[in-house]
Amino acid sequence: LPIEDLPDWAQPAFAGATHLNTIQSKVYKAAFRGNANLLMCAPTGAGKTNVALLTVLKLIHQKLADNDGKLELFPDLAGDDDDAAPGVFKMVYLAPMKALCAEVVENFNLGIQVREMTGDISLSKQELDRTHVIVTVPEKWDVMTRNTTSGGGSGDEHSIQRLTELVIIDEIHLLHENRGAVIESVVARTLRYQEATGHTCRLVGLSATLPNFGTVGDFLHCPPENIFYFDGSYRPIPLEQTFIGIRKKAYSKSKAAEQMKIKQQMDELCFEEILSAVAQDHQCMIFVHSRKDTYTTAIKMSELASQRNKSLAFQNAKESTCKDQKTFGRWVKEAEKAKSKEVRELFWKGFGVHHAGMLRGDRSTTEQMFFDGAIKVLVCTATLAWGVNLPARKVVIKGTQIYMPDKGGFNDIGILDVMQIFGRAGRPGLDTMGQATLITEKTEAMDSYLRRLNHQVAIDSKFLGTFANALNAEVAMGNLHSLQDGAEFLTYTYLYQRAKQSPVEFGLSQEQLLTDPQLKRARRTWCKLADSNKEAAQKLNDARLIRVDASDNYYSTDLGRVAAKYYLDYETAENFSKNMTTHFKDEQILLLFGEATEFKQLRVRDDEVSELDALREVCKVKITGPIDTPAMKVAVLLQAWLSRKMIQSFSLSSDVNFITQSAGRLFRAMFEITLTRVTGLSNMSESLLEWTKRMEYRMWPDQHMLRHFCYAPTWNRKDKQGLVGGNDSEGFVSKSEEDTCDRLEQKRHIADWEALWDMEWDELSYLIPNRQEATAVWKYTYRVPYLSVQHTVTPVTGSIMRIRLNIKLHEHCEWSDNWSGSFEPWFIWVEDPRAKDILHSEEWKLRKTEKDEEAVVSFVIPLQQPHPPQYVITIISSRWVGLKTVMEFSVSHLLLPAGGENMHTPLLELFPLPKTALQNRNYENLYNFSHFNPVQTQVFHTLYHTNHNVLVGAPTGSGKTNMAELAILRLPHAPEQKVIYIAPLKALAKERMTDWSTRFGKKLGKSIVELTGDFTPDVTALDAAQLIITTPEKWDGISRHWQSRAYVQRVGLVVIDEIHLLGQDRGPVLEVIVSRMRYISANLDVPIRFVGLSTALANSHDIADWLGIGMVGCFNFKPSVRPVPMTVHIRGFPEKHYCPRMATMNRPCYDAIKNHSPTKPTLIFVSSRRQTRLTALDIIGLMNADEQAEAARAEMEADAASMALAAGAGGMSYAKVAGMNTGTMIFINI
Repeated sequence: LPIEDLPDWAQPAFAGATHLNTIQSKVYKAAFRGNANLLMCAPTGAGKTNVALLTVLKLIHQKLADNDGKLELFPDLAGDDDDAAPGVFKMVYLAPMKALCAEVVENFNLGIQVREMTGDISLSKQELDRTHVIVTVPEKWDVMTRNTTSGGGSGDEHSIQRLTELVIIDEIHLLHENRGAVIESVVARTLRYQEATGHTCRLVGLSATLPNFGTVGDFLHCPPENIFYFDGSYRPIPLEQTFIGIRKKAYSKSKAAEQMKIKQQMDELCFEEILSAVAQDHQCMIFVHSRKDTYTTAIKMSELASQRNKSLAFQNAKESTCKDQKTFGRWVKEAEKAKSKEVRELFWKGFGVHHAGMLRGDRSTTEQMFFDGAIKVLVCTATLAWGVNLPARKVVIKGTQIYMPDKGGFNDIGILDVMQIFGRAGRPGLDTMGQATLITEKTEAMDSYLRRLNHQVAIDSKFLGTFANALNAEVAMGNLHSLQDGAEFLTYTYLYQRAKQSPVEFGLSQEQLLTDPQLKRARRTWCKLADSNKEAAQKLNDARLIRVDASDNYYSTDLGRVAAKYYLDYETAENFSKNMTTHFKDEQILLLFGEATEFKQLRVRDDEVSELDALREVCKVKITGPIDTPAMKVAVLLQAWLSRKMIQSFSLSSDVNFITQSAGRLFRAMFEITLTRVTGLSNMSESLLEWTKRMEYRMWPDQHMLRHFCYAPTWNRKDKQGLVGGNDSEGFVSKSEEDTCDRLEQKRHIADWEALWDMEWDELSYLIPNRQEATAVWKYTYRVPYLSVQHTVTPVTGSIMRIRLNIKLHEHCEWSDNWSGSFEPWFIWVEDPRAKDILHSEEWKLRKTEKDEEAVVSFVIPLQQPHPPQYVITIISSRWVGLKTVMEFSVSHLLLPAGGENMHTPLLELFPLPKTALQNRNYENLYNFSHFNPVQTQVFHTLYHTNHNVLVGAPTGSGKTNMAELAILRLPHAPEQKVIYIAPLKALAKERMTDWSTRFGKKLGKSIVELTGDFTPDVTALDAAQLIITTPEKWDGISRHWQSRAYVQRVGLVVIDEIHLLGQDRGPVLEVIVSRMRYISANLDVPIRFVGLSTALANSHDIADWLGIGMVGCFNFKPSVRPVPMTVHIRGFPEKHYCPRMATMNRPCYDAIKNHSPTKPTLIFVSSRRQTRLTALDIIGLMNADEQAEAARAEMEADAASMALAAGAGGMSYAKVAGMNTGTMIFINI
């Protein structure tokens, strides 16, 4: 297919090419002209990357069509608001290894924002918002989608899952590896999300040739016409593969001698292989598995060439492989400039070495020399095969044993590495064929490699082994809520597709498969998968990561959410939670950290013991006992790494790298677990947070605070190696600054950073004679974000107090973007130092835009009885080691409001009064019931037979309006007096007006007027009215001129409804009204009765005193006292931001309707008009996706079906969902 057939705007993406190759041309229609999911299996080097590029261009084409040919790259960009996100469309490219991500970023640079996001490179929220193509690895994408807290609802409009419209999975045959379970989780989550929300996200799988490609296609939900398989004959350059295995013989009784003999034989075989290519003027690459082995192998090959008089064959690059003599001469000069002696020495022998431990400049020089043909043989590690596209005529894998810390020893390299290395054989456009040779010291590995490379082994699933962790992640996200949901989730995995292909292996007969091809019944009762589902849930329940009730419903716990957030194995989370105690010291913390399942394979080998013992001697936290367990080994190695000690052993160096990759994540998880436990762990919380920060800066707490500026912060290492050795004016610029910190730590007067903070310049310059050094210390002292904090403690009730913190960056501090970024995160907690309990904790961010403003943080905590001697407030930095602010306060001086048993009025066991107690036939006719309820009975005498002021606090539905009517009906004993009813809302005033106009107006002949913003009667009507219904603001305006308004002076009763709103914004108006009416009463010597109606109050006596209520008249019933019993279910949601939190609530809300009100009307109250629509749409979507709802819909009668807006669930006949006009309510009519 000619490139010119593509749209003009897309052709630059294939610059330098005139046609798509055969494979790309065959896939073009499905990739660029369609939107369906796609799977392409083709040999390495067949151009799969360009097929992925076509799918990217398809999405861009779609965006162009949606915007009239204009591509809006950054529509609706929001600022720094966490709750707002831009509507930037996103594509995700899942690369198999971090080393490959950089190459993909370069290939996909199409004028849109393409960014790498791996464990080494992180993106800020603003950078992520502006990124169109995210290149990452499956594990990172799994974590990102876990932590978006999408909840599967339509309310999460700006979540990363909602914005992602294309996911490309490279090397999808990774499904066969242990990491394949992550891909299964990610794909299953994406597919379920699409079904739940209707959001479209295209899945594209790229793979080497597979024997069971159809099964993988079904897993990706690809239509049959979009599954493409191309065998080895489609490889652009034919590949000749050779496999050599060395048989072990009894060379010697000594194992070392035997290993030496095998190594010698391997070197000789390797030399024969490269010699055959070099003799024909071709270049070769030898892949080894350690940095040290690159140089030793190159030297050995050179020695063998010399011994066999073949040195000239390797040294004649100038005459053969190099482009021209001028090019070769240039590389002679470059080689002489190389800082690595290995590069200089080996260049003249025709060899080069390449590994990640070399300086970047020497690596680049070696790569370019090999590319230009100045050297013939390059000895390298596998990172070159992944990170740099540098092919050769022949590649040789020398040995297949590689040290793997996660396996605890030497293992065969993965088939993915072998295929990637073999893919480097053959230079497109230069070679007619490629040659690849694998030499292994384990003949038993030969069969496995041959079968895998020749596609004789079906790709199998590894999901069952990690299903418990995947289940916990889905429950924590709010995607799964029951055992049935778990069974449904399994149907989206590759494991399910494999089970359908091999039913007998999973405990299912062929007959069952024929009668139930989709396994809808089998997945609930089917022995292997159903048992695995139940077993995984039980494991999580036992570990306290989820809770499973008697109905097999799932509920996530705080521990489960932490485990999902930080990618913890459920066993590790359980172990951390169970074994944390109050008196843990640093030694116990390190040993507990070392017990994580990630490190259980780190055996202590005999050849490591001596070095481990030596490293233990320099550990700052002493580890006692013999180093014979993985935990002991981890504790020692972690401290050696923190202290920047040199480690000699290759295996220990690998172990250290493996440990430190997980250290920050695990310590942060341990810290957050202590925050969920809260009881007795305040000291351990602080210790674990400090350990977390030490991992990020590789600093000990006894090191100087200014040492932070010697190293680039981990959160800000984007595309740069750090500030040490750089020229950034914001940071220390050379290693000499580390020496400065060393000298500071040795001087007693300035070893403490806070001592520097309090010094004057003259004093500092005296202690540090070097003026330049003193200036740097002075400058960076004030770059540390030091907080100025004031606190206020106020009692709310007898058992609750409010703490208000006024926080501001100290006026002398200077904000540094390099070291503080756009915000500084802090943790705030309040503890009881006596019991070590954390009473409150939260994360708080000081943003750069607010650095000059005073922030207010307010929260309430329980007031314990008996009171502890003091409480402690700690504000501790989440980044800076040792930076915190601590304040103590006592509550002994607080004047606490009355409480306890006298707070509530007991409900007396009285016989209900009949309405005949009103002793007036006209009054009795007002009510359609025969007896007053218990609450009305108890307050009847005070309201109807006395003139006492009354406060009634009772739950909604207790008949408080009827109680107010009792006080109104008493007033006719003084016919000249008026009644003022103050309603909090105009809508409520209108409702009262409608009701009382009928009952009081028509039946009793009373004159009633409404005085609100909508109705303003004239003075005559007000003067003649016996009952005035108004709002607080309106009566406040009327009563201000009471001296000239006679009708105000004739008020005898004021009824204030919903008086508990006194604590809201409108409260001052009510206060003014009551104070003014009491003043009028005192001045005119005319009694005015006050009746306040409220829900149950915590400080009813305070309001009663304000209303002038004495010993009689205060009724404050408990919230449980209500005529109709009510069961309250309270469920908290941990999401911090509004939109994801509301989206997460939708499924539990739907489940609550099914469980508690399947056949009755339901009201759902939300907080905004917009949310009524979003919640209603989600409820409809959940109803449509519910199998029980589908069954109910099928049974509905035709007339009911025509009225249904959405199908109901369980026993529902039909459901109607509508947003009410108030914007705060959703009405579900069953």
